[in-house]
Amino acid sequence: MLDHLLPRILFNLQRAGLLILLILLILLILLILLILPITSWTIPVFSVIITSAGISCSGIA
Repeated sequence: MLDHLLPRILFNLQRAGLLILLILLILLILLILLILPITSWTIPVFSVIITSAGISCSGIA
């Protein structure tokens, strides 16, 4: 019984952790957007952050 439940629990925890990370990332981006006005250098920085986050998320999943 436990052998069947354990992988499912771990998988759900991993998905929940991924969701929390995604929410934190969005909040961080919004915070930076509020603090810094969008200038010509923040846009490339954001695209790099988003791309690296996407790569790390697909690497985890």
